[in-house]
Amino acid sequence: MANQINVNTESITNILSKLTDFREEIEARIMELQRIVDIAEDEGWNDSSYHEFKDFFQDIRSAILDPVRVIEEEMIPSLKKIMRSAENFGSD
Repeated sequence: MANQINVNTESITNILSKLTDFREEIEARIMELQRIVDIAEDEGWNDSSYHEFKDFFQDIRSAILDPVRVIEEEMIPSLKKIMRSAENFGSD
């Protein structure tokens, strides 16, 4: 019995689009938050509570951006590879 591969390119395209949008939105929001945190320091919030908050924010920022990097470096390229393979298979 031959193996069968089914690929719904429309679904993959939708997933790819949503993942790309998600990655861009998260990165934009984190950059905006980073800017606001930096502005708060420039505007005078520089006591120990600020430094505790900033350290905590940096930890959370990393915890959020690490999975976003996985999306960017692994998931999106994998989906693009599947799309190329499906397109190449369909053009034979």
